[in-house]
Amino acid sequence: MLVLNLIVTISLLLVGELVINKIKLGNQKLVEQFFYAGVFSLLLGLTFEAYEGGIKKDFSTYSYYFVTVGLAFFSFIALSILPIFPIGKKVHRFMILSGQNPMMVYVTGSLFLLPIMQLTGLKLYWDNMNNSFFLGFMKGLIFTIVACSITMPFTKKGMIWKS
Repeated sequence: MLVLNLIVTISLLLVGELVINKIKLGNQKLVEQFFYAGVFSLLLGLTFEAYEGGIKKDFSTYSYYFVTVGLAFFSFIALSILPIFPIGKKVHRFMILSGQNPMMVYVTGSLFLLPIMQLTGLKLYWDNMNNSFFLGFMKGLIFTIVACSITMPFTKKGMIWKS
């Protein structure tokens, strides 16, 4: 579905450009430069996707590199815009506290949450959430929110796990 993907992507990029031009930020010039770098990287990655037979992480393809770089630029922009909205300030704070302690989030998820699910029998239900796109998305979202919520008090107390 390369053509549909390209049409939807270009449509979203046009909407993104309208949003970028409408909202004024303190770092507006940087956001605009990041937006155009993200557009270039994403479209280049989508071009390589057709050439390389899809986006693959293992063994990585150029399309994987360029698409993820483009998405990283857009993530920065989204995080820059997020604090403008009232609910966005809380979400932004949640993400900042989690991002300051990424090793703790990782360890909380893999060495705490998964064993707890195994011991309580929830792991069976958890694994069954892979049957559809929506349930898989919700699985990732729930897991991330719980792992980050457990990590936040440690970050607030200054207990940072460094690797």
